[in-house]
Amino acid sequence: MLIWALACAVAAVVLGIAVGEGPTAVDTWIAARLGGPSALWDTLSLTTHPVATLSVIAATVVLARRRLSVALMAAAGPAIAVALNTWALKPAFGRVHGDHLAYPSGHTTALAAILAVLVIAAGPRWIAAAIPLIAVAGAAIVGMGYHYATDILGGALWASAVVTFLWGTLARRPRERDATENAAA
Repeated sequence: MLIWALACAVAAVVLGIAVGEGPTAVDTWIAARLGGPSALWDTLSLTTHPVATLSVIAATVVLARRRLSVALMAAAGPAIAVALNTWALKPAFGRVHGDHLAYPSGHTTALAAILAVLVIAAGPRWIAAAIPLIAVAGAAIVGMGYHYATDILGGALWASAVVTFLWGTLARRPRERDATENAAA
């Protein structure tokens, strides 16, 4: 798991350096195919808003089956991923879309981090649901003109890196975690 976290973090940084400050040819091509802002894209982009993410966090905690470490991940993992993205990565890369820092996408980071916790809580079979949800939400916020497609990829990579790193770190202490969970049960 820690190897995956490192690979995603490196990929997010490399992509951030590669995309520079403006749209890439890939970003322009994808945005052209998605059209412009529409009611459909606006509706689909709701999955990246804080209210929706809080609902998913609550569901994730319920799915955690009283596993304290997973509940901790549901609360802390997405918050840490978003905070580091907002205060460190975005200013470091400086990529702007309109009047805001764009890379990596904070909305995508939030959604992907929550979905990563869900995959940890409910099992890897949920990856098949998480990836299309991120893709649809990403298409929506690109279609609405809020981000470039590469911002979406960077946000998903960053979220995956942070959550899997944190979980891998928690998983290194199974005796402590098991004792805490057994005491709470």
